[in-house]
Amino acid sequence: QVFLQPFEKIMTKNPSLEIKELVLTVIENMVQQRYRNIMSGWRVIFAVYGAAAASPSLSLSQRSYDAIISLIDNHWDLVCASFVDIIKGLARYAKNQHHTATSLDSIKQIQQLTRRLAAGEVDLHAAERDPRSSFTSQDSGAPDIVRRSSSGAPQISEEVKNADREVILFTDSTSHTRVWF
Repeated sequence: QVFLQPFEKIMTKNPSLEIKELVLTVIENMVQQRYRNIMSGWRVIFAVYGAAAASPSLSLSQRSYDAIISLIDNHWDLVCASFVDIIKGLARYAKNQHHTATSLDSIKQIQQLTRRLAAGEVDLHAAERDPRSSFTSQDSGAPDIVRRSSSGAPQISEEVKNADREVILFTDSTSHTRVWF
């Protein structure tokens, strides 16, 4: 992830179209050659694609959009843990007023992805369970309110049960779907 951050900075700060195209080419080549080795770098990769989305250049915007769609179609199992970053990137395409066709396509793609989320095809906690990932739940410093038992059912941690405040538990069970939609 740290290795890829300069690419994001270049895409957002550099006004040169040629440099942005070069950065996009480098990222595309890395993804094509080493997609299995990218663990925590997907957030930065989608941020680079999102930065290209805001470009008034049709070639740059379309190329990066095609790259995101290719990742979703061909490597969903690897990128689904970065669902929020994918949606953020697609939202940047939807906001681009220079390229209406790409904007409308990205809105359709967001709708398809939200259907996947509703159908349970998106595992937002995959990065936490993947031992190869650098993500750890202790990074945030926030208390762990919900834990999963050995059966996979969500349980409220003892610290929260004993707290003097009301606890609201949001899970992926059907009784809580009304909260999400």
